[in-house]
Amino acid sequence: MANNFQKKLSDLKTQFSLATGEYVETYAHAKQYPNVVRHLTPFRNADQAITDANAGLFSLEGEVRSDVTKLANQLKQTDMKIDELKETNDQLKKKARDIKGEDKGAEGRSTNARQTSYMAMYSSAALLAVGYFAYKAVRHG
Repeated sequence: MANNFQKKLSDLKTQFSLATGEYVETYAHAKQYPNVVRHLTPFRNADQAITDANAGLFSLEGEVRSDVTKLANQLKQTDMKIDELKETNDQLKKKARDIKGEDKGAEGRSTNARQTSYMAMYSSAALLAVGYFAYKAVRHG
């Protein structure tokens, strides 16, 4: 897009430069001999080329302004989408914190259950050991 505008601007600059050079060269003769076609025609052509270059520049300015407006609108829409994504992200972060909070409760329950299980297993092993030694003591007596 920008390269296209630069090329058009460069072309207009060249057109304007050539036209002004011709204008300057033919001006004196055209004013000195206003009724002589061979002096008047190059001057009028150069004058028209300058007018065309100015019109092209004005048109290019309109195109640039139009594209800038479009880009500004696209940027505004992108900013709105980013804001929406930030809001969604904040909501997801909150849900993740809530899940982690619930997980800590679950983790605590799991730890408690594990400790209870270990105690039951230890008690069973201890009772089994006491029973074994009691059996052995009674048997060998």
